[in-house]
Amino acid sequence: MVYDANGGIVRNMKGDPLQMLFNSSADGSTSEYKFRGGDAIYEDVNHDGNINRLDVVYLGNSLPKLTGGFGFRFTYDAWSLNAQFNYRVDYDIVNIARLNMESMSSNNNQSQAVNYRWRKEGDFTTIPRALMTSEKVANYNTMISDRFVEDGTFLRLNYLQLSYNMPSKTVKKIGLQGLRFYASANNLFCLTKYTGVDPELGYGGYGVTTDHAQTPRAKSYTFGVTVDF
Repeated sequence: MVYDANGGIVRNMKGDPLQMLFNSSADGSTSEYKFRGGDAIYEDVNHDGNINRLDVVYLGNSLPKLTGGFGFRFTYDAWSLNAQFNYRVDYDIVNIARLNMESMSSNNNQSQAVNYRWRKEGDFTTIPRALMTSEKVANYNTMISDRFVEDGTFLRLNYLQLSYNMPSKTVKKIGLQGLRFYASANNLFCLTKYTGVDPELGYGGYGVTTDHAQTPRAKSYTFGVTVDF
């Protein structure tokens, strides 16, 4: 139903509640679609009873308020620990990968989340009903909205190394000047509330950061020995 700015029900001349209409299509033409149970709920910003381009609002900003990195190095006796972190704070990502995996508009593989979609009156869920896309009926449940806009704040440990220098007395006994053992790792963990595979997206761009399920950064490990003669 249509609600006014004060939350009251808007009625027609006969006193019947007005039903919300979707009055916009992807190709720019105008078409009316009456919302049904289980459809995604969009806000009628200007309270005119239609969901269209006049209800478009800004949902966030893909430019982080803070981005950078830091590191530290601890040394104790012959042991040394080196760690490097990078981070981004308060920037938004449009999770297109999640949109596609929850759209239920084709025969493509879908996320397990769609098992909890709306099915019947009385269901309470954040996943709308399944609605196959056709030439006559568009899938209005997959419009880009704040449902798919997520905070991409993260803190990543992108490098960690632990090393050990053999005592000089021991090294000289075997005819060497130095002997060092080390183990290092890249991309050990990433702390974030973002639900996609990797929040570290959109570097070097000023547009909207979108996630199309690119391959995430892989973990890697290195073991080595440094020998000085």
